[in-house]
Amino acid sequence: MKKLFFASLLTGLSMVALAATPTSVKSQQKKIEIDMFPKAPVGYKQVYIQVPTQKNENDFKVEVYVGKNQLVDCNKHFLTGEMKEENLDGWGYTYYTIKSDGNIAGTMMACPDNIKTTKFIHLQPQLLRYNSKLPIVLYVPENLEVKYKIWSAGKVMQKAKTVAALTTTINSVNNIENKRWKLIELNGKKVNGNAETHYIIFHSKNGKVEAKANCNILLRDYKIKNEFQLKIADGISTLMACPDNMEQDFSAVLSLADNFTTDGKTLSLNKARMAPLARFELAK
Repeated sequence: MKKLFFASLLTGLSMVALAATPTSVKSQQKKIEIDMFPKAPVGYKQVYIQVPTQKNENDFKVEVYVGKNQLVDCNKHFLTGEMKEENLDGWGYTYYTIKSDGNIAGTMMACPDNIKTTKFIHLQPQLLRYNSKLPIVLYVPENLEVKYKIWSAGKVMQKAKTVAALTTTINSVNNIENKRWKLIELNGKKVNGNAETHYIIFHSKNGKVEAKANCNILLRDYKIKNEFQLKIADGISTLMACPDNMEQDFSAVLSLADNFTTDGKTLSLNKARMAPLARFELAK
């Protein structure tokens, strides 16, 4: 089951995104008290989220997604804009206004199959307070919609580690240098290869990363900061003709990656908090 962190461990109750309800179709089962909120301005619609009553609502959170369905390729996409918190004067209530021109941004990797699929492209999700007594009211551009997930806190309370203990763990587990990592997944697709033809090595002695994806050898400078932050510069490569576009995609991933995660046996190169760009396993 999917997990999320917000001060304590959270476990998702609903893995399916639910849609917020437009105020024009209020439920007949229970009157929603939103008349005190302002009307939607021109070009916007007013929507709300009404969550069910829980025994201990402090253990729950609502994660809100604002976006639209869009036909996209293999790149990672997101909607540009922001969610702004507003206060309802005289009431002390909160509502949210979404500012977005509807533009979509994303990575610019080459997609070898050029296949496009429809996905819900959204702003950065926002984690909001769970309160069954008052709806979450949002003002959204008419061409966007709102979906949400409900999360609950785990029952087991975990103990935080001291800085010294955490540093020791990081240094022992997250040392990725001077090891051969076999490439097993690129841009979400499985890679069929071996540790001699598809790999990456971070050479600590000269600060060079050596990588290969079935064809040419890539050599680039790299730096690791704050244990997990990664910067791989542009570099050089051999100039053999390659039978596919994997090398080009691999090179783009190296340029995009800005952090990594590892458990000592597997390694992921990531961009921000998006899905891994490339995954590796420690070569035997």
